[in-house]
Amino acid sequence: MKRLFIQLLALAVSVMTGCSTDPVADRIWCGDLYRMADGERLSEVCMKLSGDTLRIYSNAIFGADNECLFCRVHQKSDYLFVDATGDEFPMKFTYSADQETAETLLAEGPDYRMVLHPASDETFTPELLAFYKHRSVPSQAALYFSGRWTGNIVRSRDGQRLSAVCVEYRADTLKVYANAIFGKQNEVLLCTGFHDGAYHYVNNAGTEFRLRPARQNEKFSLFGSDFSMELAPLQGDWQAARAFYKSQNVPRNADSYLFGTYVGRAKGGIPMANTLGVLFGMQQGFMDVQLTATLSFSEGNRCKCTTEILWDDPQISTMLIMSGKDIREKSSKNYKYKVEGNRVILDQKGGTYYIQADGSLFLPGANDGYARLDDMILRKQQ
Repeated sequence: MKRLFIQLLALAVSVMTGCSTDPVADRIWCGDLYRMADGERLSEVCMKLSGDTLRIYSNAIFGADNECLFCRVHQKSDYLFVDATGDEFPMKFTYSADQETAETLLAEGPDYRMVLHPASDETFTPELLAFYKHRSVPSQAALYFSGRWTGNIVRSRDGQRLSAVCVEYRADTLKVYANAIFGKQNEVLLCTGFHDGAYHYVNNAGTEFRLRPARQNEKFSLFGSDFSMELAPLQGDWQAARAFYKSQNVPRNADSYLFGTYVGRAKGGIPMANTLGVLFGMQQGFMDVQLTATLSFSEGNRCKCTTEILWDDPQISTMLIMSGKDIREKSSKNYKYKVEGNRVILDQKGGTYYIQADGSLFLPGANDGYARLDDMILRKQQ
């Protein structure tokens, strides 16, 4: 009889105090989430384990897609949670309380840990979750970046370096200093979330950039649609590192940038002068010339155009030599250029060149009634 009474008493206590004596369950825990590799704090976090459901709010690892996780396996302090799509989140919970009853919960995942303490709130109030941004985030701790980085922007199709670049992570913004792809109009980008393996950023005008991260030790890359940024941690002075930056509007398309030196040759002349020359006993075509054009493209959409004229007629060459002049007339001029489709347009009336399938440049011939120039093909020099 006494034994039956003790069993009934134990059952009554169990009913009154609940089915679980687990100090972790049915309580809100708040704290910080850290990356294990370097101890960097990635986000604040709040969570509550109730039955087989874990409600968790964090701007890293979990985010809007994983606010609600379900326990699939529970063995002592080890849990295996899954989200609605079946992605797994293994965690180990370690509870501790010191002599002054200060309670701590350490929740460890594969590459992160959360240091948590019980909240005084019994529900997730707006004040408690004021830090939470409710957006999609990467589930890998390595894909969170902060601080200042330097490197280069590289075109994907041919590995051509387009510009030096400096990147600075500030809370939800990415500041980019580069003379290609980004430029003045895209210096400050706001992160709107992480989808399909890429961070989504927008500028002030709402134009979107999708940057897919990849990390290897101390270096990392951000891949765009037709370019990548190859970055390493800043070494040295920040102002000196971005001294190259010109703060100009630049094309976003990676194929809008040309580099290297292109050289072409063509025949030219002055038809009217040739006609008059024949009347005065000069040989046919005495005002014909050989024109050599050299286009040197460099960073910042700059092009140096050098032209060299060599007279065909030996009498003209002799006259120039006797007068102490060079038989080659050479001139250079600097231009800004832009690429529109297959056209390379040099400003300040520098002319329009056409990009051919083999990568060469084509300058159509012209005849304005005074001077004549035949078609010219300019090929890139190795």
